[in-house]
Amino acid sequence: MAKIGKQLFKLTNWGIERFPKKFKGYGMTLLQVNKVTKKFGSKTAIDNLSFSVKSGEIVGLLGRNGAGKTTIMKGICGCLSIDSGSIEMNGKAVADFHPFNSIGVLIEASFFDHLNTYENLKSLMILSGEIDKSVIDHRIEEVLKVVGLQQHKKSYVGSFSFGMKQRLGLAQTLLGKHDLLMLDEPFVGLDPPGRKLVKELITRKAKDDGVGILFSSHNIKDVLEISDRIVVIDHGKKMYDGAYYNNRHYRFQVSNMSDEIAKLVEETCQISTSGNTISISESSDKLNELLGLMIGHDLKVESIENVEESLDRYFEEEVEHVD
Repeated sequence: MAKIGKQLFKLTNWGIERFPKKFKGYGMTLLQVNKVTKKFGSKTAIDNLSFSVKSGEIVGLLGRNGAGKTTIMKGICGCLSIDSGSIEMNGKAVADFHPFNSIGVLIEASFFDHLNTYENLKSLMILSGEIDKSVIDHRIEEVLKVVGLQQHKKSYVGSFSFGMKQRLGLAQTLLGKHDLLMLDEPFVGLDPPGRKLVKELITRKAKDDGVGILFSSHNIKDVLEISDRIVVIDHGKKMYDGAYYNNRHYRFQVSNMSDEIAKLVEETCQISTSGNTISISESSDKLNELLGLMIGHDLKVESIENVEESLDRYFEEEVEHVD
């Protein structure tokens, strides 16, 4: 037990020294989702979900279709009420103010098919309060160049392919100057050049402009390619929260964990337990809290393993189907 105690002390000191340096692009916390639950009748769509997004950080929300990605995004932007928990943007509860001035959103983008590209974007800017034509024209020219639609400025949206509409939806999110961009399945329907363009845009907005990015996908390759951090959800529950390049975790085997303590560990540290086994990511900022709980409740640690796993294999094993 003395040897295990030394291991715990070493892990604690390692965590204090190393965790703040683990991820690139961290700044101030823009978005904080805390223990959010949402039900539709008897079905739980979001189950005690917590995560955050910081300025300059790209967070990929990964999960199969129906995992709850769109539901939590609608809750974040205020389009859908939540049953419990809290969502804060820049330290303010989104339930208390209109978050669209702070968040650019691409979720089920809608357009006026009988209007052209320019007219669609102009209408949106006018609705948001901008009436200066020179400002409108300049901003529309900027975003159309970014998304590669400048040659389709006068084209009617009703004639657009799904991929072109995706680009136009992205242009809508870029019209304003936002702290956070939230994109739901932004790569669906895009050809390879379009996917490359959107990935480059996301990276540039985060790293050059300091914008926080939260995007969802059911395609693990898209998420791994550009994300600083990955949040995996399934059936509304968080399964993983960390960086792909740091894919190690600690597995503690204990001999005296009651159901009450297991629940406390899960709620406090936002991790899952299985029987007498506790697993936590090596990069988790909750490791120190977990060690404190284990010591405070006199949990008898039988063994500690430092396990390396591939996130893509984990995703395929834990989430039943990937499109």
